Amino acid sequence: MKWLYLLLCVVGILLPLNTIVPWFMSHGFDMPAFVSAITRSRVASFGWLDLLISAMVFFLFVRLEGRRLGMQKLWIPVVATCLIGLSLGLPLFLFLREWRMEQIAENESEIPE
Repeated sequence: MKWLYLLLCVVGILLPLNTIVPWFMSHGFDMPAFVSAITRSRVASFGWLDLLISAMVFFLFVRLEGRRLGMQKLWIPVVATCLIGLSLGLPLFLFLREWRMEQIAENESEIPE
């Protein structure tokens, strides 16, 4: 699963950027126009609000699960989510979580009986 999560990170970068970069290329970093575009319809607003709530839940999950597993650098998936989106942050965290769980399993198998 670890490598599938890493592949999903790549997809989670490429697909959103493939959509948003052309918009910024033609409109520049006009934040009022950006906000207007993403809230133009109730459907678009629904999507953005759903994503915002999902990201907040994800940040809580990163904090709690990361602490439980003793993970380091938990800020990385949070920053990835803020810069690109949940499509990168979530699979990145799951990749790091799998990696940490493998480390824990290796350390437990090294303990003599």
